[in-house]
Amino acid sequence: MLCPMGHSSDDSGSNRDIPGILRRRNHLGSLVARARAYGELERKLAPILPSMLHGRLKVACVRDRSLVLAVESPAWATRARTLTQPILAEAKKHWPAPIDEVRIILNKTTPGQS
Repeated sequence: MLCPMGHSSDDSGSNRDIPGILRRRNHLGSLVARARAYGELERKLAPILPSMLHGRLKVACVRDRSLVLAVESPAWATRARTLTQPILAEAKKHWPAPIDEVRIILNKTTPGQS
């Protein structure tokens, strides 16, 4: 499954409403809006995660009613899998479409990338 990994911060500090972000209509605007929405969901999940996972667990996408989270190693994937139920419960509060499961994938990067 391929999911966009782009994340964007909201420089203006406004419009932290995920459904509002996702209402963008043109193609490029839609891609940017989706990346912003994933970033916002990531921020909303952060308070329920142990600090050791901050910055290591990224929202890759939401597809086919699945929240897909990416981590950088099998060890972090194992740790993240122990938290799928609280992550799912929190994500359901903030995402405008139904989410039924959390999937953890490895984000394979080349050496020197973060």
